[in-house]
Amino acid sequence: MKDGSEVSAKAKDPAGNESAESKGNAGNNAATPDTTAPSAPEVTPSGTDGSVKVKVPSDAEVGDTVEVTVTPEGSNTLKKSP
Repeated sequence: MKDGSEVSAKAKDPAGNESAESKGNAGNNAATPDTTAPSAPEVTPSGTDGSVKVKVPSDAEVGDTVEVTVTPEGSNTLKKSP
């Protein structure tokens, strides 16, 4: 759903009795959108085989992505991976 859009909800029991409707805004606080970037991922090279470990930042949130760019072995061209 769209960040800041209105959401409404109400409960209904098996007898058909309904609660009052409750309303709120979806996503981050619509009046104050999220403007803080997550910390940088941690890249740790292996000391034995040329591989690396990429650790997602601890302050990453659902929906955040980590983009990894590498030069594959035998190539001189960078390759991105979402």
